[in-house]
Amino acid sequence: MLTFISTKAMAYGNFCNGYKKGFLTSYKQKKNINWYVAPPVCPMKPWKKQGDPRSDYEFGYTLGYQHGWQAR
Repeated sequence: MLTFISTKAMAYGNFCNGYKKGFLTSYKQKKNINWYVAPPVCPMKPWKKQGDPRSDYEFGYTLGYQHGWQAR
């Protein structure tokens, strides 16, 4: 049981790291800026659908990139 919980926590951590990196990348590209911007709080990890990246980091990066591009 403890192994299952630690595996889930690590996967969520990878998702959040990817989300923040993806958000910052697209937000800076859209705004054409190069300085530090505080990333938003990582959302709950949604269920993966068919066609989503297998890696939690890539899944978070893709979602963060989309959210960063849509941010104002």
